[in-house]
Amino acid sequence: SGSNEDGMWARSCYLSRAFRHQSFPSECVDAAWQSDILVPVLDIFNHRHSARVELSFGTDFSALVLPLDAEPYEAGDEVFNLYGAALSNADLLSHYGFARIRNPHDAVQEVEFTLPRGEVELRLGELRAAAIPDLS
Repeated sequence: SGSNEDGMWARSCYLSRAFRHQSFPSECVDAAWQSDILVPVLDIFNHRHSARVELSFGTDFSALVLPLDAEPYEAGDEVFNLYGAALSNADLLSHYGFARIRNPHDAVQEVEFTLPRGEVELRLGELRAAAIPDLS
């Protein structure tokens, strides 16, 4: 008998570590059960958008494989996984429990602000006085 908080913690652990069931060959997944799958050990690798790896799954194995043309790793190098080639921070956070600073795959589609006349310069002046970088 666990608390609601324990249940939420367990669910967040599952959601941030599970591989999507579409990543697996059909013989590994029961078509009637559309749940994502936990794969111990493969979930410990950190994500990097430039990682050159391939995930390989079968009914009795799972592997993180380097393509033959990938840069070799040296002893002590960190091995990275590619969770997805173009994942936004919203995707990374909701599926894997983290976000990247300056993620190149984040985008705002459209934002519109309407300010009274004279407000734009006043507000930009306040922001510049606050020493916030990268304001043009």
